Amino acid sequence: MHLCGNIFLVAIFSCEIFPASAALGAEKVRGPAVVPLVQAHAHNDYRHARPLLDALDHGFCSVEADIFLVNGELLIGHHPIELTPRRTLEKLYLAPLRRRVQENGGRVFSGGPRITLLIDIKTNGSKTYQVLREALANYKEILSSVENGRRIDRAVDVVISGNRPWEDIAREKIRYAGIDGRLADLESSAPAHLLPLISDRWTSHFRWRGDGEISAAEREKLQSIVARAHHAGRRVRFWATPENSSLWKELAEQSVDHINTDDLAGLQTFFLQRLTKNNAATEQIKEVLAQQAAAWNAGDLERFMQHYWKSDDLTFSSGGKVTRGWSATKANYERRYNTPEKMGRLAFANLEISLLGSDSALVLGRWSLTRKAEPAGGAFSLVFRQLDGQWVIIHDHTSADGNIVARKEQAE
Repeated sequence: MHLCGNIFLVAIFSCEIFPASAALGAEKVRGPAVVPLVQAHAHNDYRHARPLLDALDHGFCSVEADIFLVNGELLIGHHPIELTPRRTLEKLYLAPLRRRVQENGGRVFSGGPRITLLIDIKTNGSKTYQVLREALANYKEILSSVENGRRIDRAVDVVISGNRPWEDIAREKIRYAGIDGRLADLESSAPAHLLPLISDRWTSHFRWRGDGEISAAEREKLQSIVARAHHAGRRVRFWATPENSSLWKELAEQSVDHINTDDLAGLQTFFLQRLTKNNAATEQIKEVLAQQAAAWNAGDLERFMQHYWKSDDLTFSSGGKVTRGWSATKANYERRYNTPEKMGRLAFANLEISLLGSDSALVLGRWSLTRKAEPAGGAFSLVFRQLDGQWVIIHDHTSADGNIVARKEQAE
């Protein structure tokens, strides 16, 4: 038995869109709903025509702002020559974020995820952070915080990059920011609330630029980085990544948390197309499971089995035993369910589908058999693979509820 799932959902959240002058206190205007894109990161966001606002209009959930401490003010820019008194961290980022959070029910995107504000310090770390800390405290109602070692989630996560004053930040009993680490910090013992992010230059660690296929060695290296960071509760970001969909696809499929770009429209289009494709895959997998249930309920085991991988490499695990091969699996079904009374009526519930890439998925769920004899049911996990344009089950792990029912099912 097994189940279908539905975990890859596209949630569309309504957003309030601000005109360019909104950062300086102008009236907001209402715009169309956008899809928050949790992996989209606006690199050097302040260089867009409308800092922060353009990124949010494209659904980005992470933005980056470089700051300089000049005469007590935190000015925004990449180089000193770009700085002006009107472009401050508060005017371009903190104030607009608070306004949106207030107007959207406690979130930047109404009903949406937390967003990340990555602040890159360009001047002296300790001196700049002294001023930054006070600025952040003025917006504490919207910022996630750590208070005496306990994290409190709010609408915006702040992470400090660039000239990072580690000791200054770490010693605070109440703080509103974490630290952006580097790959060298992957094995750090620092808690995740202090070191929530690992960032590094892509071109310093990988040769692949998105042309052709990434090598097996570099893919394994990327997977290891992500796995080690996630095991420690940290997120992953790379900068200096080439701007192309092949590289974006690899990063997305390997669960890199923040995908860096200067091309807001390009990355938004990539993710929306990906979401559309993933939703289509989810629906196709659900249809496979619906067809299996229909075949079972019609007493047609042959048709039921057509949705398994017709290969000697198919695996079916149940009751502590592993069956290998399509023919052996089919024979087990025919032996255990050789009468309509034993087959009963099959139903699936509590489906969760997690896409693992463009051609594979993990499906979790519950199965149940309604029949005159003792009813049966339990949980299952399936691995699907898309082969020759069709989604098929390549691994099935099924368990039955209760020791008595499990023994009965195994004995049949």
